[in-house]
Amino acid sequence: MEPVAVMMTGVCRPNLDTIKSNIQHNIDFFQSKFSNVHFYVVTYQNQYSHDLSQYLNPLKNMNYQIIEPINETIGNHRLFTNTYRMWKSIEQTVNLIEIQPKIVFRIRLDSILHVCEIPTELKENTYYAYYCNNSKQQISDNISFSSLDVMKTIWNADKLTSKVLKTNNETILYNITTSHNIKIQPTRFKYEILQSGDEFYDGIPQWSRRNRLFDC
Repeated sequence: MEPVAVMMTGVCRPNLDTIKSNIQHNIDFFQSKFSNVHFYVVTYQNQYSHDLSQYLNPLKNMNYQIIEPINETIGNHRLFTNTYRMWKSIEQTVNLIEIQPKIVFRIRLDSILHVCEIPTELKENTYYAYYCNNSKQQISDNISFSSLDVMKTIWNADKLTSKVLKTNNETILYNITTSHNIKIQPTRFKYEILQSGDEFYDGIPQWSRRNRLFDC
């Protein structure tokens, strides 16, 4: 069977037990769908990093990196910290993939997946996601899947210029995708995001501080 890659990226929150539970839930979900799954976790150093690495070490087909917190600028334009670190960490996760997977899935580390509408074969040059915010020009940055080539094209931090950063993540993602003539295939996902209620987490402001269920 052709391999499948699953990327779990983002902040290690709200606590270690929840993150470990999320990872195991998502491993079980994808292993119930595919027989040859490789997992890739990238998160930032914080109070849970060491214990998380100890948990990940023995897991089969698990590749991971604990990276330094990301905070950079482009020229005189201060990057939206959450936007840049998301793109950069997903880029680093994509670059961990050395196999040639049939599909690459991306989900947040603070989420668990319940339902995903997966086609038998991927359409060429197509990004599987869903439109959000009642707009056909915004796609969710929480979850998606596609080919490895499409993922490498979209999740490249070099695409984040001062011009595109003047809007929100969902519009940035839509604009980068369509600017490369990549088709968007609306896809059903049902998933939960489990977050911290703190105003700041790891020194970064959180715009949403509650658990949420998405059925899209």
